[in-house]
Amino acid sequence: MARPAVIDAPIDCSGAGRGEERAPAALRAAGLVQRLHAHDAGEADACIRDTRRDPDTGVIGAVEVRRASMAIASRVREVLEARECPLVLGGDCTLLLGVFQALPRGSGLWFVDGHADFLDGESSPTGEAADMDLAILTGHGPPGLLEQGGALLDPAAVVLLGHRPAELHPDVARENARVDPAVHALTAPEVRARPWPRGRRRRRPARG
Repeated sequence: MARPAVIDAPIDCSGAGRGEERAPAALRAAGLVQRLHAHDAGEADACIRDTRRDPDTGVIGAVEVRRASMAIASRVREVLEARECPLVLGGDCTLLLGVFQALPRGSGLWFVDGHADFLDGESSPTGEAADMDLAILTGHGPPGLLEQGGALLDPAAVVLLGHRPAELHPDVARENARVDPAVHALTAPEVRARPWPRGRRRRRPARG
């Protein structure tokens, strides 16, 4: 198994420097790198300070989101070229835009989130890229945010787990209706109701 290499992505797509930006430092302070015996691959220049909503894409700090994504992608490529396993630390889903620009085409994603992140520049009330990262990755978000055009992920290679059900609120229903039908999606209530198989208990060795 490849050695893990930790990359910090201190990104907050609102541009306001909220707590999401401090997530990598908090995880490091908790001893994550040492516990994993991981290589410290440093920090990607992913800070966003532009709080303006771009008129073309509808995304806050669109130019800086693009730059931050390219910086994350560059770090991930370096780790992959060193034959290590990248572990990107962050608190903002926008970091996925950078990660998947570096991964080979045909990669998949298990996306566990309370939100489907399938809005776009018009339907998002905030304009934050974290409202629409999964839509962007699968080719349903505003164009022009990624270095390479088109979808980075085949919707059929995405598993969306634990998001809010449509009956919770009309806004949730509108977002869920935007999710590509090829995405394998299970809302939080559907996950809880699903009869998951239980693992076998390990037998204790008999004592002589």
